[in-house]
Amino acid sequence: MAWFKVDDGFYSSKKVVRIPRARRWPAIGLWLIAGTWCADNLTDGYIAHHELAELGGRASDADSLVECQLWSETTSGYLFHDWADYQPTKAQVMEHRDSEAERKRNFRANKGDTTPRPQGVRKASARTPPGRNAESEHPDPTRPDPTNKEKNTVQKPAPDCLSEFEIWWTGCWRKQAKPDAFKAFKAARKDTSLEALVAGASAYKLMNIGNDKGVMKMPAGWLRDRRWEDEQIVNATKTTTTNQPSECDRHIGYPLPCDRCERDRTENLF
Repeated sequence: MAWFKVDDGFYSSKKVVRIPRARRWPAIGLWLIAGTWCADNLTDGYIAHHELAELGGRASDADSLVECQLWSETTSGYLFHDWADYQPTKAQVMEHRDSEAERKRNFRANKGDTTPRPQGVRKASARTPPGRNAESEHPDPTRPDPTNKEKNTVQKPAPDCLSEFEIWWTGCWRKQAKPDAFKAFKAARKDTSLEALVAGASAYKLMNIGNDKGVMKMPAGWLRDRRWEDEQIVNATKTTTTNQPSECDRHIGYPLPCDRCERDRTENLF
């Protein structure tokens, strides 16, 4: 059995959010069903045009997946982007199956038992702990291991880190991709104080007053790029922390030095 793998950040990826909301969920449903079908049939991410209806998909759903670059279209069907980078290929699955079959043959030969057995029936071993079998010592690397509680346990964020992030997020200039921003925040907190991150975010927000939010950095990108260390942000932060005015008293909301004051001086308005 091959497994179709989906990253836990898939729902908020750039390709997914690029699909309009009205068309997103039917398209993603097709993507998931087609992925499991490809894994089961070892097609290496290929779906023929005539298979769409069999999988419950529509041409418009496939077009949405092509537009957001989750799929690419060929003359005869569709291909998952970068299938071999994220999913086991047919060659890898067949190689694993062959090596498993050979290992089982060798195991039975070493135990002096060459009697063929139906698939799924295994011989018990005195050295095998109760509830396990010899084959389970070599699990399929493409298959999740439900017995490994430590590996499969979802690690919840520490309460203090989560509360700190909420403090930083409250003053954030752009409330988008919050899960991704939280990951970047945890990484930044390993070597940077909360005060520095909050002050940097406040300075960046003040410096961009009047600008379109679309041209401002996404929160996660801002954290990963360590933008709070930019020279202009550091200077603005120092100005704020020394209790000097950080905002123009004539034009509320504009950081110092105030662009509007300079423009007014140029036009001799005061």
